[in-house]
Amino acid sequence: MNQDDEPVFKKSKLGTHRYVYNPNHPVGLALIVISVPFAVVMMVLMEQHVGPFAPRAHYGARYGRARSRPHRKRTR
Repeated sequence: MNQDDEPVFKKSKLGTHRYVYNPNHPVGLALIVISVPFAVVMMVLMEQHVGPFAPRAHYGARYGRARSRPHRKRTR
């Protein structure tokens, strides 16, 4: 079987109108191999609250829990 004839995506056999990666095509297999570790790494980063999921340094200032500047009274 020539792998060039295989599509990268194929219709799901679950009866839905979704497409899934085709492991019979080299690009589809590469997408499967790359996406699984990527998802695992993202889950670990979310669990540990690091990287793009780290809390912001000025989180409290934005929501009124801390002030970045001293409060000044308004004058008329």
